[in-house]
Amino acid sequence: MTGRRSLHLAKYHGAGNDFLVLIDPQGRRSVSAGEARALCDRRRGVGADGVLRVRIGEDGSDLQMELRNADGSVAEMSGNGIRCLVHAAADAGLVPTGTLSVATAAGVRRVSIELGPAAGMAMAEVDMGVPALGAELRLPEEPGSAGAAAVTVSVGAAGHRGAGGVSSDSGGGAAGVLLGELGAQLAAAGRSGAGVRARWVDMGNPHLVVLVPVVDSAMVCSWGAEVDVRTPGGTNVELVRVVGRHMVELGVWERGAGATLACGTGSCAAAACCWDWDLADSPVTVRNPGGDLRVDRRGTVAMLAGPSVRVADVRVDEAVLAALVAAGEPGSAHCGPAGPSGGMGDGSAMGDGSAAGVQR
Repeated sequence: MTGRRSLHLAKYHGAGNDFLVLIDPQGRRSVSAGEARALCDRRRGVGADGVLRVRIGEDGSDLQMELRNADGSVAEMSGNGIRCLVHAAADAGLVPTGTLSVATAAGVRRVSIELGPAAGMAMAEVDMGVPALGAELRLPEEPGSAGAAAVTVSVGAAGHRGAGGVSSDSGGGAAGVLLGELGAQLAAAGRSGAGVRARWVDMGNPHLVVLVPVVDSAMVCSWGAEVDVRTPGGTNVELVRVVGRHMVELGVWERGAGATLACGTGSCAAAACCWDWDLADSPVTVRNPGGDLRVDRRGTVAMLAGPSVRVADVRVDEAVLAALVAAGEPGSAHCGPAGPSGGMGDGSAMGDGSAAGVQR
């Protein structure tokens, strides 16, 4: 790529929830919605669940985080993403390890990070704030009926759900109907819907947590996607099964990314619901498809702990990126384990980006 401009990124993941990170200390290179879609495309691009941009902090914060989902939309917060961002900033020498403050669209979050124990790995704990528990739904008596207490989500002018921004609507709504449809799917699979319940949770971003007898990836994709589409502004959806007082299993559909291998805010939302339902104690291990995360309750605050891993350094030809954006290839939410990434830049796993192709 001699003489050609390149966009330098680094790829990280937290329990399989993967991100491309742009180190942009002075805020000189934004990432557009189209660029995020092109970069995150797992066939035509590099492949990721989202693109993070890290800048030097302002107003007392050490760092600033910006996140675009795989579909190009802006996300308020990501528990896995913030760990990956701080890890990347520490690797780049922007900040030391230890406890740092990160400004996000959901507010300032404190992150404590240490590198290791293995090469390219870090462990971090994040103050995720106070989970705001909203309205609750229960399965209708007749699966597939609209008899459940229906719920809608009130959305502010900026499109964010603030604390207490979830409200009951006894007059009807898509969520109650869809909960009935989930009961019908469980019945068709020969499983009882007894005990199925759901609750809206605000973790700085919106979640619908659903307690189920089994976490089924097909239901995550079909039902989770439908709830996301039919909720004003979209929502993250978590199917959760209680394994024991200190362990739950999670399947997640992320707004703007689809079925992912892990969700940090979703793990906190699920833990908060299980604590409130008196089904689990703190700390609780949340078994995500891509690995375990730990959620601890300290007072009213949820603390999220887990690993992050540096995967590769990537150089993307700016001209190729511009052509992909101009072509308008849509980024799409995916179901199941992510497929192999396509390559449109130069990269080397754990290297300096000098090898041809993106090594996986």
